[in-house]
Amino acid sequence: MKKISFYLLLLTVTSCKWEEPSVNPLFEMVLVDGGTFDMGRRANDAILDIQKRDDEIPVHTVTLNSFYISKYEVTVKQYRDFCEVTGRTAPTNQKDENPVVGVTWNDAVAYCNWLKQETGQAFRLPTEAEWEFAARGGTKSQAFIYAGSNALADVGWFDGNAGRTVHPGGQKQANELGLYDMSGNVWEWCSDWYGPYSKEAATNPKGPSSPSQGAVHVHRGGSFMFANIYCRITYRGGPIYGTAPNVETFTNSTIGFRLAADVK
Repeated sequence: MKKISFYLLLLTVTSCKWEEPSVNPLFEMVLVDGGTFDMGRRANDAILDIQKRDDEIPVHTVTLNSFYISKYEVTVKQYRDFCEVTGRTAPTNQKDENPVVGVTWNDAVAYCNWLKQETGQAFRLPTEAEWEFAARGGTKSQAFIYAGSNALADVGWFDGNAGRTVHPGGQKQANELGLYDMSGNVWEWCSDWYGPYSKEAATNPKGPSSPSQGAVHVHRGGSFMFANIYCRITYRGGPIYGTAPNVETFTNSTIGFRLAADVK
């Protein structure tokens, strides 16, 4: 498919106004200015953390380059269009305007790679460190427990207000960077394998090179089916309890994803 044809198709899909091809207007990407932050559970997070998860410590210093991240989670409609073009199985019984769920990590990566190939933009999943920095509000952070507030109901859908169902993106308050639903609604795949934190300072970390026993790729943010403690910015999804997961095919009806992209 020629690039120009793809852009015209994309504009129809996303209802975006035509502009010269760029990472920003095509996917409502938000620029996150690079910076240094302390990653992991801080003292004020513990007030709601009755589990006191050890995998959120030690707190360690992380420095990140600037990157883009999408304002919203990828929707069912956006993902279904990808499936129609590539011949993949499209989601069923999901509303077009909702964030897509039930996709494997490999599915999410394939979607990013397809966009990268068709647009020439470096779309990908965010690293775990990028996700946490963006959820905190980047260099504009006000040190909230959730992404944009200390009151989860203001910024996210969780088991206390969601009615056990996913909701369209952008209905709650955004965080300091203008990002929606980073706490609650659906979990979001990150590029990293789940693994323990190191106490050492790091620059642009990418996590372990292989999976830990009984764990899958990191997913962050909590969801409409989970309690408020799981929606904290520092909470880490990854360990799977019970039957050992197949990391290639693992999926869940509460896990979706959002896009990230490099700054050229």
